[in-house]
Amino acid sequence: MNETEQAIEILSHQEKHITAEVDEAGFIDLIVDYDLTVALDHAITAIREKAERENPQPLTLKQLQERIGKPVYIVSGDKLWWILPIIIYKGWLYNDGRNGEPLNLKKYMKTWIPYDYPPKEDRT
Repeated sequence: MNETEQAIEILSHQEKHITAEVDEAGFIDLIVDYDLTVALDHAITAIREKAERENPQPLTLKQLQERIGKPVYIVSGDKLWWILPIIIYKGWLYNDGRNGEPLNLKKYMKTWIPYDYPPKEDRT
């Protein structure tokens, strides 16, 4: 388990512990502990996002559909570029990028792989 995973586990445990104490505490304790719970929730979210950026996983087709209008990184062979998906229509992903050429969905995960963040793979 790396440092990021350890931090997520520790903070998640603390959040559950604090939340359980808040449920059993009075109203005044709830206000104080609520702020800490919110802070822990933000910290956990930030650490998870950092972990996703450091080790991005390929987007599923459903996730790719949800990314319409948002930048996506595409790996094809030894090349990496970003596109702005515009629409998925009749088996093709039309985009603003990659010379405007649509991507064939039949070749998804075969000749091209989409990511939220650029993967940090060795491209030598």
